[in-house]
Amino acid sequence: MRWYLELEWSSGRRHDVLRVDDQGKPFRTSGKEGRPLYSWSGSDEWEREGLDGRRTLDISKVPTEDDS
Repeated sequence: MRWYLELEWSSGRRHDVLRVDDQGKPFRTSGKEGRPLYSWSGSDEWEREGLDGRRTLDISKVPTEDDS
């Protein structure tokens, strides 16, 4: 998957769009078989999928590549 973030901001009369990327290129991410799958709940929570029912997770505890 390739992606970048466009952040729209405003302060008083000033406004702009800030693009966050990997030195001008989109970030590249991929999944890894056997690793948990998470999805954004649409509010302020990540949900881990593939469990009996769904469970809400604290965003700060979502595994990173350094955890593998």
